[in-house]
Amino acid sequence: VVMNSLTTNLHLLLSAFYRPAGARDKILMEAHAFPSDEYAVQSCVRARGLDPDVAIVRVQGDGAALVKAVEDLGDQCAVVLVGAVQYYSGEWFDGQKLAAAAHNTGALLGLDCAHAAGNVPLKLHDDGVDFACWCSYKYLNSGPGALAGAFVHERHDTRTLEGALRGWWGHERATRFEMKQDPVFRQGAAGLQLSNPPTLAMVALREAYRVHDAATMPALREKSLLLTSYLELLVALEPRLGSVGVVTPRDPARRGAQLSLRFDAAALDGVLEALKGRHVFVDARRPDVIRVAPAPLYNSFADVLAFVRCLADALDAPAPA
Repeated sequence: VVMNSLTTNLHLLLSAFYRPAGARDKILMEAHAFPSDEYAVQSCVRARGLDPDVAIVRVQGDGAALVKAVEDLGDQCAVVLVGAVQYYSGEWFDGQKLAAAAHNTGALLGLDCAHAAGNVPLKLHDDGVDFACWCSYKYLNSGPGALAGAFVHERHDTRTLEGALRGWWGHERATRFEMKQDPVFRQGAAGLQLSNPPTLAMVALREAYRVHDAATMPALREKSLLLTSYLELLVALEPRLGSVGVVTPRDPARRGAQLSLRFDAAALDGVLEALKGRHVFVDARRPDVIRVAPAPLYNSFADVLAFVRCLADALDAPAPA
């Protein structure tokens, strides 16, 4: 369902699905999750009278480490919440394995698909993901502030979930405008809607989605694999980039349209300034990483080549005085 912003949807989903009981009160996350996820989870835990330092378990490492941590936590785990594609490393986690591990312990799996929606092929229902949310302004051809989305697996009847935050737009359509005091909520994520979405924003998003849908996800994924591998190859072949490391998994099946490149932390500011002078604006993650995302919908192989040349020139440029 298209609705709200990503963090609003995350709050709504956690209010519905995080129900600590006894020893089962832990939320497991990847370490260094996107800050808005961390803030939302901390807020949710505190709202239930729990200590975030105790109730939140943060896991270092890759997807395999996450699965093992879920298994080790066992019946203390209430919810597993991770990014489908980790925003910093660019790793695409295996949702099916995470869902199986969570369900085997009696926990639920939620995914933040902000860096995955429109980037990698998602099968939320088939993989057994319990709930998910995403934004539209990264790979879905929209701009900052665009409406976000939410998903709830059909096995969960959101009409009966205790503690879920509610609004009148989650009411059944047929009787919504009868203005009765006793609500009849819709099933699924639609029942968690709060209020009617802004019309102009919906129209703009529809047109953005049409462009994305016309390209088709299989074609975008195919081009994405080629573009990102081409970027990886050029970085490896450019002698001036010999000191640059790659944080993102080297297996194309474990990543989307992203390479996170690691630099000498002392050199990062100079590289950023030199790139800016060449009219190249990148996403820096301090202290030493630049995220590079060749989006297949509108980036070309020529763009990738031009970027790598600029990056090599920037690293070769004299440090600012």
